[in-house]
Amino acid sequence: MANNLIWVGCVIGREEYVWIVAPLVIIYISILVVNSSIRIEQVFIPAFIGITIDSLLTLVGVYQFANANILPPLWLLILWIAFASSLTSSLSFLGRRKIVASIFGAVGVPINYLAGAGLDAVSFGHSYFITAIGLCALWAACLPLLFYATQVQVAKIRGSLWDKWSKTKSTNY
Repeated sequence: MANNLIWVGCVIGREEYVWIVAPLVIIYISILVVNSSIRIEQVFIPAFIGITIDSLLTLVGVYQFANANILPPLWLLILWIAFASSLTSSLSFLGRRKIVASIFGAVGVPINYLAGAGLDAVSFGHSYFITAIGLCALWAACLPLLFYATQVQVAKIRGSLWDKWSKTKSTNY
């Protein structure tokens, strides 16, 4: 629910609402971190990957934004950070199976960009059809990568917790 509201604030509000949405995203992620729901690395590594992909697509002219020439606008970067936080929470069920993550990537992620185009948040440098097909292929491959990046962080956390626990247990005997 929170990510849906953030999406609306970023895509519809864009530059006008980014100064409201950005602090809310920071507060939301801070709450998740304080409650030990996620670690900050689980947000920023997938967000960095997504932002890099969108930056490259913007640089080569696939995405065109009204107020950005080379890099995506700030509201899209904030949106990526919020989306990355959902990979270990509300969307974690998708990451358990690569094929499910790939199907969702092929369908769900491009729908968001196409909806953004319908709301005049982004335009495409190529035909709508070619862009849609390209986004489907790209995100079918890349969304599982984002889940993998998140799962690597979870494994590191569990490994470090196991190390701490096993050291404690071994010193108690």
